[in-house]
Amino acid sequence: MSRPLPNRALHAVFGRINRRRQWHELPFPISLLNLLSLRLDLRDKNLFDSSQKIQEHGTEEPPAEARTARTPEGLWNDLNDPEMGSSGSSFSRNIDPRRVRPEKPPRLYDPSPREVSLELMTRDEFKPATTLNVLAAAWIQFENHNWFFHGRGEPDQILEVPLEPGDHWPEGDPMYIRRTVSVPAHHGGASGDRSGSAGSSAGRNGGGQS
Repeated sequence: MSRPLPNRALHAVFGRINRRRQWHELPFPISLLNLLSLRLDLRDKNLFDSSQKIQEHGTEEPPAEARTARTPEGLWNDLNDPEMGSSGSSFSRNIDPRRVRPEKPPRLYDPSPREVSLELMTRDEFKPATTLNVLAAAWIQFENHNWFFHGRGEPDQILEVPLEPGDHWPEGDPMYIRRTVSVPAHHGGASGDRSGSAGSSAGRNGGGQS
């Protein structure tokens, strides 16, 4: 991918500087430029679009209220790219989706997703979080939907998860789970296809992970 000249210039300068000093060791104004350079590197070289291309320049004027407050649906968080981070938009990926091959049964169930979820999520007694503060609760509430919900899936696209003897899953063995919604980039979908979106609190950054 051809990178804009300013991005390449910042990378060339701070790539050399950071061999000796990290961004937080630099004078404040220069450290901000260093952070900008790192952000541009990650965006240009470590994010792959899953549906729509990221806009670098705005193509329309934002409404006045979007300049001073967030909108309920998350539009205009980025004035150059109004749909970035909005409801229904897709996360970018850290690995090119076109190079990913979905795992298939029986290897898909090793280890068993049911066993993993029980091991990590079962609470038979109160387990205090001793290394977090109250800010973590707000952040986790914000992110929870993105981590655990990736669309409802198609009713005819079902995975059958085998259960261990003695499992008390109320619907019996096996457990039926809808497949995660596919994203257009997995199969060469066109830009603008909204399938594969990550729900009401989706965003194209972060962690986006599928």
